Amino acid sequence: IMGVLNLMAILREHAPSSINQVTPTQLAGKHIAIDASVSMYQFLATTQQDTLAMVRGLFLRAVNLIENGITPVYVFDGKPPDIKTETLARRELRRKKAADQIAASANGPDHEEEAIRLARQTMKVTAEHVKACKELFDLMGVAYVQAPEEAEAQCVELVKSGRCYAVGSEDSDVLPFGGAILLKSLTFCSGKTHATQVNLREVLNKLNLGRSELIDLCILLGCDYCDTIKNVGQVTAFQLLKQYRSIEKAITHINQVKSPLPSGYMERVRKARDYFSRPPVKKGGELRLQASAPQKDALIHHLTQKLGMKLGQANERVGSLVKYSIVTEETVARPATVPASKSVPAHNGGEC
Repeated sequence: IMGVLNLMAILREHAPSSINQVTPTQLAGKHIAIDASVSMYQFLATTQQDTLAMVRGLFLRAVNLIENGITPVYVFDGKPPDIKTETLARRELRRKKAADQIAASANGPDHEEEAIRLARQTMKVTAEHVKACKELFDLMGVAYVQAPEEAEAQCVELVKSGRCYAVGSEDSDVLPFGGAILLKSLTFCSGKTHATQVNLREVLNKLNLGRSELIDLCILLGCDYCDTIKNVGQVTAFQLLKQYRSIEKAITHINQVKSPLPSGYMERVRKARDYFSRPPVKKGGELRLQASAPQKDALIHHLTQKLGMKLGQANERVGSLVKYSIVTEETVARPATVPASKSVPAHNGGEC
C-alpha cells in the first residue's frame, strides 16, 4: 500500500486545520465507504498473514463500527489499472527479494524478528482473501461493492454521489481522487476514541491550490501511477508546485543533471493526471448496495467452525450485531443509532 508519499506530513505542517479528530458520536448515522484492501493488509500485517485471523479481525471491527452507529460499506479492488503495471512489477520484485532473504536468514541469530519484518514485505491480498471477506459480509448483512479498478476511486464516487459521507482508508490518494472527507484510523476498539478526519476543501484552501494543482503535487511527491524524480523530496516538490503551479513549469527549474527525469516521465504524468481525474468507477447513484439482515445462526457457525472463534465471543458479538443493525428499503444494513446530538461513550469491542 503506498498512497501519496509524505502528503500527510505536508498537510500537518502547512494545512493543520484540514486535519482534526472526530468521535464515533460525530459519525453516528453516517455511511462510510471503506477500502477493504487496506483493512485486509492491516490485519495480515498484524497476524503474520493468518487468513482466519484477518477475517476475524474484519468481523470484530465491522461490528464495532455498527455498534457505534456507523454503517460500513466495504469496497474491493478490481483489476489493476494499466497505468499501475510498472509499480506492481516493482512490488513483486521486492516480495521475491524479501522471500529470498527469509530463506537465507533461516538460521541466523535474529531470525524470528527479521523473518517477521521481511514477511510483511511479502504480503499480498489474494483472491482467496477477498472471497473469505465477501462470504463473511454476506452472512453479516454488511454492504460491499466490487470496484472495476481502484477501490479508493470507487469509494470517492460513493461520497460524490451522496451514498456515503466519507472514505475510510489509510491511503492519502483518496484526496487527489477528489474525496471530500478522508477518515484515517477508523476503528474504536481497544479504548480508541477518535478517528482522524482530513477535509479536502480545507486542504485546498490552506495550501492555496486548485484540484489539478493538488494532483500535480501528489504526482511529484510520489504515487502509484508515476515514478518520482531523483533528489526531489517533499520539501522541494511542495516549493516547486507552490511557485510554478504545474509539473511542466516546475521541471524547467530542476537541475536535470542531479535530478534527471525518468524515461517517458511527462507521458506518465499525463496518464496519472487523467486517472486521478477520471478513474473507471461504477456510478454511485446506480448502485444497489445489496445487504440483508444478519444470518445469526449461520454466522455463529461460520465464526466458530470455520474461523476458529470461541463460541462465547461469537454469541456475544453476533448478538450485538443483530441488536444494532436494521435493514432499510435501500437494502443497506443501517445501524439503529443513538442520535448524533447525544454524547455517548464509544463501544470498545476488544481487539480489532
